[in-house]
Amino acid sequence: MLRLTTIFKGISIILFSFAGMTFYESCCGIPDFPYYEIEGMEASVRNTTLAAQDTLKIQLVNQRFKYLANSHSIFTSAFAWTCDSDGYMGPKYKYTELKITSDQAFDDAHPAGANLNELFYITSEYKERLLLSSYANQDSVIQKVAHGYFQLETTRKPGSNGDFEFLIQFTNSKNNRVTVKTPLINWN
Repeated sequence: MLRLTTIFKGISIILFSFAGMTFYESCCGIPDFPYYEIEGMEASVRNTTLAAQDTLKIQLVNQRFKYLANSHSIFTSAFAWTCDSDGYMGPKYKYTELKITSDQAFDDAHPAGANLNELFYITSEYKERLLLSSYANQDSVIQKVAHGYFQLETTRKPGSNGDFEFLIQFTNSKNNRVTVKTPLINWN
């Protein structure tokens, strides 16, 4: 009789555990993807026609994400106690390079396709304005710009008037690239 009671308790514990895990997974969803990789961005500008005194301001907006699982884990998400959203731990692969170029020569020192990082300020949400190429912690800036926390601004207008299209390229440690193209900018 004691053995039958023990078996009944064991079966009850298993059924309640299964019901509890099912309830948890229905609330929080599986699988848990704590990391992400940006697959696409959009460059938003206020004005595409600029006068000599105007500054080009580019805001980067993340458009497409690929959510990635842990590289290794002891417990699956079924045993977690929190319901974090996908991507809560940030990018899985660190961004290693940020490069801004133009399809036209910006000036005599910067032909088409040359790195223009030294001609852009980075402006934070707190209105700090720092030259992108001389920022003390370049690595930190790349991570923040890649995730849309900052705005890019030109330090000056091009050497000549015309239409310019800027490309902003982010590369991560897996050598995956995200290229963002601005709309055609016309400087008068």
